[in-house]
Amino acid sequence: MISIVLPAFNEQKYIKRCLDSLKHQKTKRIFEIVVVDNNSSDKTAEIVTLYLKKLPLRLVHESSQGIDAARTRGFDEARGDIIARIDADCIAPEDWIEKIGANFDNKIDGLCGNFNYYDAPWIITTIMKFFHFISMRTLLGHEVMLGYNCALRKKMWVKIRPLVIKKHVQMHEDILLGTYIHKNGILHLDMNLVMNTS
Repeated sequence: MISIVLPAFNEQKYIKRCLDSLKHQKTKRIFEIVVVDNNSSDKTAEIVTLYLKKLPLRLVHESSQGIDAARTRGFDEARGDIIARIDADCIAPEDWIEKIGANFDNKIDGLCGNFNYYDAPWIITTIMKFFHFISMRTLLGHEVMLGYNCALRKKMWVKIRPLVIKKHVQMHEDILLGTYIHKNGILHLDMNLVMNTS
């Protein structure tokens, strides 16, 4: 099973589109969605509850504020052997889950994907792709994991969790996650695994 973790903090503007895109996935793979409400004060949780009968979805609440805490709670709650991440402002292509599953049919431990900005000029997307996939990759020495379009095996999460939550270095949580996956297994980049984001 693939567990899709969606951290959310005051995302009433975006989260409906994200959940709709997950509802329209074309795949026979079994999946669940874990929405982690991180102390939202708007209608985020209320909107999510409307999808409880439309999707294989669970809504959990994380009181410790921040993306690190929300991500960790979601990963810990995941019941699948593969954990995928998506953000509330994302619109997943209809083959997103299927492509994740196909990648993990191979011997990999972590997966990085590509992106398109749906609300920015193409030149911005081009510049950011150069930054992430060339500059950052050169700097880090491995593929760059983007929090809104990535996945890993649950057993890898269990292995690196103590290192990730201890956070020895100041680094974005998704990049740090990718770094520890690279150090402990195989981190793969699929440029055809595209996420539409803002």
